[in-house]
Amino acid sequence: MSSVAWRNRIIGFGEDDAEQLLANSANFRIIHPTNQQAALEGSLDKLGWIQNCVVNRLTGYVLEGHARAAQAL
Repeated sequence: MSSVAWRNRIIGFGEDDAEQLLANSANFRIIHPTNQQAALEGSLDKLGWIQNCVVNRLTGYVLEGHARAAQAL
């Protein structure tokens, strides 16, 4: 176990409108396979939101959760 205290880089939490989220054009995983999109839609229908989308507040780009943001639209 590390004895070094890790810095918390999380600066906030919110519920932004999906239309306000920006896809990062440098992300090579923007397009998800149809079967993955269908599985995600089924999961959201059955379970609802169980994981946030992660957004860089400096750039406004989505870092994680592109498919969930797209489903929200």
